[in-house]
Amino acid sequence: MVLSAIRSDEAELTCSDKDFKTAMCLVKDVYMHHSITLLNRLSKNPDSLNTNQTTLLNWIESKGTFKRADILVEATSFGIKDRTLSDILKRFIDLNLIKKLSHGVYAKV
Repeated sequence: MVLSAIRSDEAELTCSDKDFKTAMCLVKDVYMHHSITLLNRLSKNPDSLNTNQTTLLNWIESKGTFKRADILVEATSFGIKDRTLSDILKRFIDLNLIKKLSHGVYAKV
């Protein structure tokens, strides 16, 4: 009806078949897909790691103790930017996967 209201300036509205089919197409192809995508993102386990994070964690486990500059070189090779690496390291600390020993020095827990 919203599409019909925008299309018409009459006092009484009638939903045309074209507007109805357009609305159904929007619901089926756009809104439904968007809703499913958001629900899938919300229902994911917040402790799960994505592919890049898993790769970095495997690299960390092979090193034991590492400097931020060393992992930045590794992260850059995967296309991870400096700020994103900071977020990943903070997440690893929050998940108790690594600990910060001193400024720029981390260790596997």
